[in-house]
Amino acid sequence: MDTKTSFLDKLNAMFWYCWSLILEAVANVLIFAAPGAILVGGVLFLYQGMLWLKHGTWKSITVLDALGDLLTAEFLYWIVAPTDWQGLSKLAAFVLSCSMWWVLMALGAILAVPLIALGLKINDAATISRPTVKAPPKKAASLEEMSGAELLKIVQGNRKDDD
Repeated sequence: MDTKTSFLDKLNAMFWYCWSLILEAVANVLIFAAPGAILVGGVLFLYQGMLWLKHGTWKSITVLDALGDLLTAEFLYWIVAPTDWQGLSKLAAFVLSCSMWWVLMALGAILAVPLIALGLKINDAATISRPTVKAPPKKAASLEEMSGAELLKIVQGNRKDDD
């Protein structure tokens, strides 16, 4: 029996091992995305509360404040003066005016179950696709190398065979 593995077999095993690590990383991101959003929303709420305690006025950090630099001028103009999709424009204006902590916590709560379930499913797939590496066969130990407990097991096993 030939126990040597070819180069292609090793390359294939390495590919599937790397692929399973990538799947596992994606799964971990999905599993922790929703709880992370809830946690960040809570921290942002506590920060706003600290500012309220310090200054006496509630400074709301809106989605527009947080994402304002990332939004294009055309998008912001469409929100102010929509030519089509007026309902979607009103919905976008409402979301942009909401507090960031509220939006993060709501999104985290809504997406928690599907993202965690999907992440666990991908994690299972990554674990299944990871190749198993066989350990080399153990060399039989000589009687001098065996411990007393191992010798006793052998002797007891032989006695059961005699009965």
